[in-house]
Amino acid sequence: MGNSRNLEHAEHNEKVYRYLCKEPEFCDWIITTAFYSAIYYIRHWMFPLEVTLKNGNTHKFSDFESLFNSFKKDGEGRHGFQLNWVRDHYGAISKNYRRLYELSNEARYINYQFPSNKIISEVNGHLKVIRLFCRADK
Repeated sequence: MGNSRNLEHAEHNEKVYRYLCKEPEFCDWIITTAFYSAIYYIRHWMFPLEVTLKNGNTHKFSDFESLFNSFKKDGEGRHGFQLNWVRDHYGAISKNYRRLYELSNEARYINYQFPSNKIISEVNGHLKVIRLFCRADK
């Protein structure tokens, strides 16, 4: 199950997240590393992925780029595509992933300052749900 490179990437990002949690003044990067860890936990969970195409045939995807290039909508970026794919196919973690996505966007583009204790607790909860879901057997 899963792609070991994606799992290694997720675990690496989570180690950075845990390290940064010791320095709450960097909440923007705490949130961002948690989000990027979630991205790769989900990609680990997703692949290999068999998808039924519009013509009724099935196709097996082994990586995110192939899936993205086959199904992206005009103007849709990788983050938006993955957010929508999770919403449409992985309801158990959809709200958690969406919240990390939103927090990460806010931290990176709008306001890097957050009340640290509250946000770290929230982010940790969302990442934990995603990690546990994506590390379980399919």
